[in-house]
Amino acid sequence: MNSLEKFYKEKLYPLQDGVMKIVKDLNLPFYLTGGTALSRFYFNHRFSDDLDLFVNRDINFHTYQKNIVETLQSTQLDTGIKVITDRIVTSEDFLQLYLSKGDIELKVDFVNDISSHFGEFLIDAVYGKIDNLRNILSNKISALYRFEIKDFVDIRTIAKNYKFNWQEIINEAKQKEASIDPLEIYNLFLSFPFENLTMIKWIKEINLDEMQNDFLKISDDILVGGENSLY
Repeated sequence: MNSLEKFYKEKLYPLQDGVMKIVKDLNLPFYLTGGTALSRFYFNHRFSDDLDLFVNRDINFHTYQKNIVETLQSTQLDTGIKVITDRIVTSEDFLQLYLSKGDIELKVDFVNDISSHFGEFLIDAVYGKIDNLRNILSNKISALYRFEIKDFVDIRTIAKNYKFNWQEIINEAKQKEASIDPLEIYNLFLSFPFENLTMIKWIKEINLDEMQNDFLKISDDILVGGENSLY
């Protein structure tokens, strides 16, 4: 086990698990989504740092915020998990916490998302509610304009492991982000800076030639709006 793997498996991931257990024990309706759901629950393809916990247009979100913060603070002596209070960011539909345990720090985003959600949830004994691949994929597509390398990598990983139609996914992504344009997404994949793949903390070794070919296929599939040809 190298030092990076040791850090995640022995320090950061146990902290993530502790937070997920608290949310699960509170019986709150949040579900784990995004890159951490993909990397820890589905594919184990890369290390992921943050927790993204969502609900969809839930009128009780403010109550959940209060419940989460108060519980984390009241259980600090038992769990060792500390809320860094001067870094709390909160709004009507968003709560961002930075939590620490010893010298380890974890960012957790709680989001009251738009109502559009596609597919069913999975239930896991450790993580509680987990988002499905289809909804994570349309979320990733709708977020591509922020141009984070991990989103492109995660889309490719889903495409390698999941059967779907690109036109359907693009249509679902448009319900989350109206400005999504297949031609622009096509060009983003076509012009992807592969030298930036070093920014990803890979668990599994990648083949660069295969990655480049896969991105070409994805760009073509998106432009045509056909079946996912990587699966």
